[in-house]
Amino acid sequence: MVEIIRVDPTGIAAELGIEPGDHITHINEQPIRDKLDFYYFIADDITELRLMDHRTLQPSYLEIEKDPEDDLGLTVAEMKVKTCGCNCIFCFVDQNPPGMRSALYFKDGDYRFSFLQGHFVTLNNVGKRSLRRIIDQRLSPLNVSIHTTDPDLRVQMTGHPKAGSVMEKIRSLTQAGIVIHAQIVLCPGVNDDNILIKSLEELAEFYPGLASLSIVPVGITKYQKHPLLSQRVDSKYAAEVLLQIERLRERFKKKFGSYLAFPSDEWYLTAGHDLPHTEAYENFPQYENGVGMCRSLLDDLKEIEPLLPSRLENPRKASIVTAELIAPTLEKNLLPVLNSIENFEAILLPTINRFYGKTITVSGLLTGRDIQQTLKDHREKLGDLTLLPPNCLNQDGLFLDDLTLSDLQATTRKGTRIMLARHETANWIEQVLGCPLQK
Repeated sequence: MVEIIRVDPTGIAAELGIEPGDHITHINEQPIRDKLDFYYFIADDITELRLMDHRTLQPSYLEIEKDPEDDLGLTVAEMKVKTCGCNCIFCFVDQNPPGMRSALYFKDGDYRFSFLQGHFVTLNNVGKRSLRRIIDQRLSPLNVSIHTTDPDLRVQMTGHPKAGSVMEKIRSLTQAGIVIHAQIVLCPGVNDDNILIKSLEELAEFYPGLASLSIVPVGITKYQKHPLLSQRVDSKYAAEVLLQIERLRERFKKKFGSYLAFPSDEWYLTAGHDLPHTEAYENFPQYENGVGMCRSLLDDLKEIEPLLPSRLENPRKASIVTAELIAPTLEKNLLPVLNSIENFEAILLPTINRFYGKTITVSGLLTGRDIQQTLKDHREKLGDLTLLPPNCLNQDGLFLDDLTLSDLQATTRKGTRIMLARHETANWIEQVLGCPLQK
């Protein structure tokens, strides 16, 4: 059953006397397990609701005749996220130090949130009933972590006894019309080289049901203790991986008309290679997984450059905090453009990740204290504005170490304002400049 938490006073449900606290147990005789069931079954023309009244604790029945697009005016409770049940050798949760907030130790493995929010899941805890539900309710697309197509190795990598059946599940889902976006977390010496090539070739057989496949390098913190993760991803290794993947991408392009396999930006930045052109990303199917973000940024900057003012009315200086990995790209492509504006100066503040270790070089894993140290080290260089990466705070306004923007502001030199960058490139460029772009 699912609890009703809000009733629109102007809606159909309010007219029928439904109240917050009531529970929907069935719709058209179908048991309702969660929010997904509610929205799926409520779309019928004639809806029979079976309710549990929160006042009397007695069941009641309502028959509602409506058009499929009609809204009953009900908001139901959010779903509780199911844990993945895996013990992956590279799991970032297990690489956290002790003493952090409890949410950072939670392992999400819920296929429903893969559909709703784009989370990557292993499907290891998805049985026949859940597969049937995915197919029946058209929960597509799904984001699935594969890592390897070798059954025994996948069991070893994920620590789950049922992990070896993933290819059967992918086959069932894609044959039923469910679209899959997959990823491989590549661990040097574990699932790379010939194993990687074989995995990519075998997964390609499911195209176009398997619509895209990203390859991302394993992130290893200084707290990692698994013996299989002894080798780090350096520039030489990244270049070798890119060469392997690029050969397969060309084969896939000739065979399918799609490159299918997409290395994440980290490979190119670590190897020191130029980023592929925009066309190589094919509408950026795995943008949120770090595939094509840098290319998109460079494209945005090219479009924005003609809209920049040639001069600011009043002198202004801005400091831009960034992670180490992307700093050279910004140094080369962003600063010359901004610093060509008269009366304006921008400086870059690459931040070392001391919390997780220097092997972690992405902005989403920067902590408040590491940024705080960077601002302290460059105290005299700070501008009127200091802009932080948009993905280093959670929805509650907390860094990974529980500091807030206010905490940073309180310990930073007076005269510089700290702000979180907006997500759209044009918007954060306007933040930096303190004025709108020209139209």
